[in-house]
Amino acid sequence: MLVDIAMKSKVPFEEANDYAQETLMILWRRRILLSVVEDIKAYSVVILLNLIKKDISQKKKKREYINSMDVEDISPPDDD
Repeated sequence: MLVDIAMKSKVPFEEANDYAQETLMILWRRRILLSVVEDIKAYSVVILLNLIKKDISQKKKKREYINSMDVEDISPPDDD
């Protein structure tokens, strides 16, 4: 189920598996708190989508940083 939802978010299959596993690990770490969660399925989907959103945001920031670098600014040191 989690892999399918991740793939509907246009995530490649291997990454979808990674997100699903990470979601399950988070659920396991929060297992004591799950007794108060009314809908564990919905809770797990929210965790999954938040992981994907966070990862996309980080990748976007990294891409923007790399694109902001001007190749002309990077020059070898002078041999004076």
